Amino acid sequence: MNTVTVKFIGEDAVLGSMVDSGDADVVQELPATYVADYKDNPDASIMVGYQAGTGLQMIMNTTSAPLDQIQVRQALHYGTDRVAMNDLLYDGLYLEDYGPLNKVHPCYNPDVEPVYPYDPEKAKALLEEAGWKDEDGDGVREAHGVPGVEDGKPLDIRFTVLHHQEIGEALNQQWKDLGINLLVEVVAGPIQLDKVQKRDFELMYERQRTPDPRVLDQVWNSKYAVPGGWAWTGWVNPELDAVLEQVASAPDYAVRCEQAKVAQSMIMEYAPQLGTLSDPMFYAVSNKVKDFTLGAEGNWFFLNDTYVEE
Repeated sequence: MNTVTVKFIGEDAVLGSMVDSGDADVVQELPATYVADYKDNPDASIMVGYQAGTGLQMIMNTTSAPLDQIQVRQALHYGTDRVAMNDLLYDGLYLEDYGPLNKVHPCYNPDVEPVYPYDPEKAKALLEEAGWKDEDGDGVREAHGVPGVEDGKPLDIRFTVLHHQEIGEALNQQWKDLGINLLVEVVAGPIQLDKVQKRDFELMYERQRTPDPRVLDQVWNSKYAVPGGWAWTGWVNPELDAVLEQVASAPDYAVRCEQAKVAQSMIMEYAPQLGTLSDPMFYAVSNKVKDFTLGAEGNWFFLNDTYVEE
């Protein structure tokens, strides 16, 4: 009999051990912390799939303080050590994201990577320039002459996510040295969307997964800054919008892809988002499983030629 049994396991510890214990032949979404358990396993192996898109991107609310100031937005980039965060949280197994598309996207522009090198001293200088200073010496910067902000208001920034709160916690440690107080909050999807519509956020998780460059148009074209739209930052740039129209509508894919690379560079200049990491899809696969094949995107696979050797 040819059958496939699918089990949904909610606990990482159980899921991580199921192939090793013989309770499953294949595990999808193996937690990164269990990948090492299969590295030298003679009875199983690891397969890795990737999903093109924006990665675990954090969108910035550019309509209100403190992220209405470009110096503050750029400081967050300079103050973020993605490699250290990846090593700390995921043993370096995730992908570092530096711009609005991740590295596995077919239209990724590698020129985004050196735009904001990790430079905490540069980050501090930008915050000083923007009027955020730690004059009382408590380790958290306060506003001093910041337009529209009461003097003495601390530099608190919320990091609002649906999951992966550990990324925010790691960033909190990095940014604490800059004088930023990062507040990590985990919300459900409906609450996230309500906060977006009310512009009640500073850094908001927004993830789109597709190899189509049109994703940039959906997230960054200001015409989509409407209820139900994905342009959440409130940032409007007519020149970028014109480029994104080409990304969305040019009949030649190569042209669309090149325009997408132009758009990525334009977005980086104004820094209205913070790339963090992209999580690969890890599969633990028993050596008894033959011809198990991943699709082009790591979240799906083929079973039509797959069999288990007894």
